[in-house]
Amino acid sequence: MRTTLASSRATPPSSRLSGRSARVFNLLTGAAIALGLADLAILAGVRLASPAVGTIALPLATGAIAGGLAAIRLGASRGDRRLWVLLFAGLALSFAGGVVSAATGNHVDHTGVADILWLAAYPPWYAALIVISRHYLGGAHRSFWLDGLLIGLASATYVAALFLKDLVGLSQTTLIVTVAYPAADLALLGILFGTLLMIGRPSPQGLVLAGGLLFTLASDTLRTVALSGGHTHATGAMSCAWALGLLGLASASWARPAPGRVLPVGGWWELTSPACIASLACGILVAGHWVVLPDAAVVLAAATFACALARLVWTLREVRSLALHRREALTDDLTGLPNRRALFRELEVLTAAGESSSRHFALLQLDLDGFKELNDTLGHHAGDDLLIAVSRRLEAVCPGTLARLGGDEFAAIVPDGSDASVVAAAVGEALHTPIDIEGVGVAVNASVGIAHFPQDAHDSRELARRADVAMYDAKRLGTVVAGYTAEHDEHSLDRLALAGDLRNAFDRDELWLAFQPQVDIATGRISGAEALIRWRHPSRGEIPPGVLLPIAERTGLMPQLTLWVLERAIAQAAQWRRAGLDIRIGVNVSAIVLVDATLPDRIASTLASHALTPENLCVEVTEDAVMADTSRAIAILDRIKKSGVEISVDDFGTGQSSLEQLKNVPADELKLDRSFVLGMVDDPQDAAIVGSVVGLGRALGLRVVAEGVETPQVWQRLADLGCDVAQGFGLARPMPAAQFERWAREPSDRARLLVPDLHTSRSSWRPRARSRDRVA
Repeated sequence: MRTTLASSRATPPSSRLSGRSARVFNLLTGAAIALGLADLAILAGVRLASPAVGTIALPLATGAIAGGLAAIRLGASRGDRRLWVLLFAGLALSFAGGVVSAATGNHVDHTGVADILWLAAYPPWYAALIVISRHYLGGAHRSFWLDGLLIGLASATYVAALFLKDLVGLSQTTLIVTVAYPAADLALLGILFGTLLMIGRPSPQGLVLAGGLLFTLASDTLRTVALSGGHTHATGAMSCAWALGLLGLASASWARPAPGRVLPVGGWWELTSPACIASLACGILVAGHWVVLPDAAVVLAAATFACALARLVWTLREVRSLALHRREALTDDLTGLPNRRALFRELEVLTAAGESSSRHFALLQLDLDGFKELNDTLGHHAGDDLLIAVSRRLEAVCPGTLARLGGDEFAAIVPDGSDASVVAAAVGEALHTPIDIEGVGVAVNASVGIAHFPQDAHDSRELARRADVAMYDAKRLGTVVAGYTAEHDEHSLDRLALAGDLRNAFDRDELWLAFQPQVDIATGRISGAEALIRWRHPSRGEIPPGVLLPIAERTGLMPQLTLWVLERAIAQAAQWRRAGLDIRIGVNVSAIVLVDATLPDRIASTLASHALTPENLCVEVTEDAVMADTSRAIAILDRIKKSGVEISVDDFGTGQSSLEQLKNVPADELKLDRSFVLGMVDDPQDAAIVGSVVGLGRALGLRVVAEGVETPQVWQRLADLGCDVAQGFGLARPMPAAQFERWAREPSDRARLLVPDLHTSRSSWRPRARSRDRVA
């Protein structure tokens, strides 16, 4: 059904047909227009031909054309055909009734086979309208079918009250049929109009359907009027109105349906329609005391009233069920607090007037620190218990609406008259006391951000976003509370824009590699280089790694970025080797890539494609990256190690690993973090740490690389301790590949001051012109 309706929106009906079907459709459409105009002329009182033509031939021809249009629509439909089958079945039954009536003399004063066929057409049409309403309204209005019955009973009541007393001399069966026709028409119209009202906008399909049903109602009304006037045969107007009704229903199958906008259950239609009909039924019953009404009208009025009461009861049950669902939809299941949807509903009401509002309030957004570690340590059940306990403490100190946004995030509206900073401080104080979770006293810290309305934002979404910016400021600064500041927000928006640009940076060739040399301390030989990612933004210039890498992590681009660096670094190392510069390239691998089981194979295939030996590559991993998934990371590192690629533990001493983990990592190298090396000459503690790590590396048979080497004094201290390799700005800053190659051929004067015997193996250098450029 959904596929069929949607397909009719895209293109005109005739464009979906081809060949013979299109020609037949065009022919039938032209004939339908001509016959419809003729029927309208007869209906308007214009006599076009003999009475037989207006009463028999023209209506039957119009009905046949209508059936043909419906049949083509049924054949052209794809997917769910229920609607078109039901519509065609009703048209076929009604047309068959017209043929039988014409063959038997078009009598209307008694019932026969034609009436049976005509009445049999209404159930399929009724079902077709229910299909349409269910398509737009879904299961939200299950009682909708009852509205049609209610409208039909009410219509039958009034037809019986108005006309039955004038229909004398007719059989009981004929009287029932006479009342049934307009009642059924009105029931169909009620269903259709109710659906259109709930969709919220008219549509060509709905209007054409309504037109067809109105013509059918006009035909049946003319029949009732004719019987009350003593006429026994159908008139031309009656027959032509019937034919136009069939043509309208058939044409609706080719019209464009409504796009669909549903009014909520419990709207005015839900209660008003049954209440009005019940009132009208009561009016009939009351009028029966003063005016002589047919017994059938009184019985139908009583049935209508009973049906209206049933409809009201059903509606009240639906509304009560909906209220329960809405309450559940606005409540957090775990804590019982309002959820994100409920919070934003209230914020939208409070901020409806925008900057002209006289309201003043603040929004607090807070996030629990270390909640993930608690979940990982004690389990999710303990995490749930902690969230419940936290919510109760927050309720005690927050004067306004408190909501759980999800996970470990909460938000609170602080109304005018309360100081948001005081409330935020109270939140921190309330959470400071440890919470007993499964016998463990858990101390909870929170980061709270504050944004004020209307000073900081003029609508609900912007207010929430700015409170979020303030909250992350609190996390970054290490404070409990932070207020919104525009400068930090601009920085946040800048990062957001860069995140979108990074996705296109790969294709636009904006990324490049810088290489920082590594020198063997004992020999002064250039032994390696670390490959470092750089981003040259077209409008912002060089983006620092401290900005680039977090953006790549948040956007999920870190795997793609890491593999890009691996590919380019290996290709560059292979190019240098062919040129005679045989050095080892170090490439950093992030935690998310380190647990990728395909990483060893990717490295091996990349090395093979560039004809580079595994000894020329060193994979650098941080302690934290190994700790993220220790067993899996170590298994993957073992596979990389067995392929001949070296493993380096980067930033050693700043992570969370232990000596036990270090023992299990198949490392070849330890890289001392520059924070220890920079101060080792002046700080005895840093010197002791560096000495201990160098000794540990020598004991474990690992090469030790010291980062942050900038002065001859540091170089000498490292040489005295027996450190193996040095890297730092004292030798050279990271530089592009071509510049690195020139530096390796002829090192800078600054590097010569640090390492007088600095050199690289030149035996395999190809003859080429020496560059006179010196790199500072």
